[in-house]
Amino acid sequence: MKKVVTAIEITDGEIKLLQIKKGRQTHLITYSDVQPVDPNSDEEIADRLKEMVALLPVGSDEHILLVPRRFVILRQMTFPSDDHEEVRDMIGLRLINNIPYPVEDIIYHHQHLEKDGEGLNRVLVVIIEKEVSQRYCRFLQRAGIKDGKLALSSFGISEWLAYQEKIHKISRGRPTVLINIDTRHCEICFCQNRNLFFSRSLPYGREYLASGETRDLADQVQLSLSAYQKERLGPQPEKILILSTQKEGEALKERLSGEWSGKIKVLMPLHGTPGLSSSKDSAPQLRKTCALTAGLGLILSNTSHMMNLAPVEVHEAKQKREQKHRLVKFICLMLMAAVLGVSGQFIDIHKNRTALKALKRTIENLKPQVEEARGKIQFVQAFDRRLEGSKFIPDVIEELNRLTPEEVSFRTLSLGKNGDLTIEGYAKSNAGVNDLQARLIRSPGFHNVDLKFSTKRRVANMAVMDFRIASQLGSSEGDPL
Repeated sequence: MKKVVTAIEITDGEIKLLQIKKGRQTHLITYSDVQPVDPNSDEEIADRLKEMVALLPVGSDEHILLVPRRFVILRQMTFPSDDHEEVRDMIGLRLINNIPYPVEDIIYHHQHLEKDGEGLNRVLVVIIEKEVSQRYCRFLQRAGIKDGKLALSSFGISEWLAYQEKIHKISRGRPTVLINIDTRHCEICFCQNRNLFFSRSLPYGREYLASGETRDLADQVQLSLSAYQKERLGPQPEKILILSTQKEGEALKERLSGEWSGKIKVLMPLHGTPGLSSSKDSAPQLRKTCALTAGLGLILSNTSHMMNLAPVEVHEAKQKREQKHRLVKFICLMLMAAVLGVSGQFIDIHKNRTALKALKRTIENLKPQVEEARGKIQFVQAFDRRLEGSKFIPDVIEELNRLTPEEVSFRTLSLGKNGDLTIEGYAKSNAGVNDLQARLIRSPGFHNVDLKFSTKRRVANMAVMDFRIASQLGSSEGDPL
């Protein structure tokens, strides 16, 4: 079964749109377009995007909007655990003093990279301000797209390399540096085996290289390589791929060849890509520009596993729409059953009284089902009202983030049906455990705070205090839930 996916990229001067019809063996580029736009005018961006989406030849099953690298923060972190939810909780605690924004004003996700030499789990954390995410979601909404996804442009470039390796049957790719040159900027990505280890956005694009000047960009590439190697952010790069038109790419290659001993190659995004064809209308645009690399890589990948940077409210709104749709469908089916039952008997109502009695029996038999449907509707309404006054778990996590001392880390959080909360973790000293207990006692959101145990142990030549604290969540009025 074929699936149509549309990728949208808004850069510092252009809107790029690419649509692909994906099949099992081959993919068809059905449409592509690049239009200039004022990057400082959200109104112009929204209007131009709406016009471009309206010109798509076919409807899309999925829309992906790429967020430029310069609006996103990347951090590498290591943890002793590889449990996804446990790692996510520990990331939230570390980010408190590791980013220039309050934790409540950001959206963050992480991706597993590898095990380091000490057996720790290395992850890449992707951080975006909620304000930036909401801005890009507004562009999608203005274009009439309800359930679009937001993805980091660097992942699109990384997925482009992964698709190339897959289609050419390269079982294990070598560590590679990709330099994707756009109109006014370029993006440097360090990748291996579908993993993005590091990336940067630089204000040097084809317009800069067209003048024949390559020194500043080459210097920044060298600085990126040095920082990547010095901080040991990933495997040592073995080759550099420059994604650009031939003329500008060769000029940069010549400059880099004198300073880097590894293999350097210049490619266009569609170079050597079997299994991908273009419609007649889109082919000239693709030959003219390489600005579609990130979008091409994303929609050629498995988008169901893609990291979505859209706000949580967007996901919840989609789920709520799906729940309402299922409820309406259920009620319609019940009404259709009632109508069919009644109409089927109504044809014979004038023939004899027996048919009339049968019709009445049918109606009586349907009453319990209608009552059941009405009861389910009332249950859903009551459930919604109950949720309005309930304690929202993210608020509890946010309160714990605020109360937890810097030297304390959580291992598990367990919540019982009656609001009983059990916290297990470790600290550098017993004073940190006592400080946490004291803060919980002072907080109106926690009651009956009880330190169950605090035990010293050694981990990797370092003494830590394992602890368990039991408490009970409180409502906004201070009563137990």
